[in-house]
Parts: sequence; structure tokens; C-alpha cells
Amino acid sequence: MIISKQRGISLPVVLLIAAIGLLAIRTGMALVPMYVDDAMLQQILQKIEQNGDVDGKTTNRDIRRLLEERLEFNRLQIPIDTLEVERTRDRITLSWPYERRDNVVANIDLVARFQHNVVFDR
Repeated sequence: MIISKQRGISLPVVLLIAAIGLLAIRTGMALVPMYVDDAMLQQILQKIEQNGDVDGKTTNRDIRRLLEERLEFNRLQIPIDTLEVERTRDRITLSWPYERRDNVVANIDLVARFQHNVVFDR
């Protein structure tokens, strides 16, 4: 009687590896655009700071409008309702915490939190 040993991997293991691979790909497809959008937002904030678009005469409403225009121009879906503008005698500070959500599978969501702080000297 000859006893044969199994060679290779079984079908259930192949299916499990495929499922894990697909889940990793789907997670990457959800996560990468969030970080790309955040990098673009960082560039927008840097350009506003470099161009001097915000100074002591700029109102909070004007700051929000400026940011909304830039976000719309770049087709970014970033909520602006959490933006906080703090004014002191010599500077304007923008504090912008926000989070992005994307559905991964069924009722499982992927949540990424971002925080931006920008200081404009008057």
C-alpha cells in the first residue's frame, strides 16, 4: 500500500487567500483617494498662505468662501463645517479637523481622520 502526501495548497486555502487579497485591494481603493484629496487640500492651504490671500482684513466668511471655491474648483468633497477660525491681534489660525468615510464591504466602513492647522500672520 502506497501512502501519498498532499502537494500544494487546497482549494479552501486558495479561496481564503483570494478573499484576503480582494479585501486588501478594496481597502486600498478606499484609502488612497482619501489621502490624495488630503494632500491636495494641504497644497491649497499652502498656496493660500504663500499668496497672502488671507490677511487682517479678511473676514471669517471670506475665508470660508475662498476655501469653498478652491475645494469646488479641485472637485474635493471635504466638509468645511468643522473649520474653526481663531483670531488674535497678530495672527489668524485655521484649525480644520475632518474625517472621511468610505464603505468597504456591506456595513463595514473605513474612517480616516485628518487635521490641518494653518497660521496666517497679519
